[in-house]
Amino acid sequence: MADNYLDPDLLPLTRVVGGSISLKNLIAELDEMYPDNYPDHEMTAWESGRMAGCIEIIRYLKSKV
Repeated sequence: MADNYLDPDLLPLTRVVGGSISLKNLIAELDEMYPDNYPDHEMTAWESGRMAGCIEIIRYLKSKV
């Protein structure tokens, strides 16, 4: 696939929805995929916006555990 974040083999939704992944494990995996070292000035505007959104979601999830 062109974009790995859309690849269901990396983190199948059924594993999350079915409850076989804990929230802490999910946060750790997302944190590894999208490290909080934003902004990267070499990113396109689209990439930068997507990364900002990912990081904001991870920060929100971290605040819930």
